[in-house]
Amino acid sequence: MQTGYVTDVLDASTLLKTLIAFRDGDFSARLPVDQIGVAGKIADTLNDIFKLNERMASEFSRISSAVGKEGKINQRASLGSASGRWAAGPSASIRSTD
Repeated sequence: MQTGYVTDVLDASTLLKTLIAFRDGDFSARLPVDQIGVAGKIADTLNDIFKLNERMASEFSRISSAVGKEGKINQRASLGSASGRWAAGPSASIRSTD
């Protein structure tokens, strides 16, 4: 796929490469932002999901350090400006499965 111009087509190989990187733990993986239309909305939405997961991994690391190394069992995870079940946090998900 050429670069330097705006397109309404999401390149499948770029999508796959980005998804594989994300699956393998590279939470900084992002799709290019040079798409418009539906392809642009897909890229923007996936990039938002990647950012949210990057924040979640960072927050889990912080909580792990605070609880596991420092013994601060009163620490809670927070994802900031998340919505839906993401905003409720991990404890809400655990409670809802009981």
